Amino acid sequence: MLKVAAIDVGSNAIRMAVGEVDDSWKVKVIENIRIPVRLGQDVFTKGLLDETAMQHTVDAFRRFKRVTKDFGVYRLRAVATSAMREASNSHLLANRIYRASEIKVDIIDGNGEVCLIHQADSGIGYKKQAYADDRHRRRQCGSYTFKRTQYYFHQ
Repeated sequence: MLKVAAIDVGSNAIRMAVGEVDDSWKVKVIENIRIPVRLGQDVFTKGLLDETAMQHTVDAFRRFKRVTKDFGVYRLRAVATSAMREASNSHLLANRIYRASEIKVDIIDGNGEVCLIHQADSGIGYKKQAYADDRHRRRQCGSYTFKRTQYYFHQ
């Protein structure tokens, strides 16, 4: 079975889920890991990621890399939300994570976060025709993609 993984870098903890995708594109979670790192502790008061929290995060990603190898994960996506989005030094952490684990972390904005939550709640993350059944959310997530594309083209 195809194995996939997702990593969510939040303000208080990093979560990793590994799942098996069956023939009907349903995902069965086979491993769930939560590591408290408290990235947001200083971000929301000082605007910076704390060095200790960053090191704990890098260590967590080293562990996640081992987990992906142990399970034979085919595809992985890692996203970071508000703490890394708000921190002025988040690029340093993203670079350290990549150097230590070869895992690229996407720092997503609030709209991207809403779209991912919707996909997870709907169980449509891996269905090819998923959005055809949900036209309203498709328009919202589609406009998010369009806005991000416009942003990158106009920089």
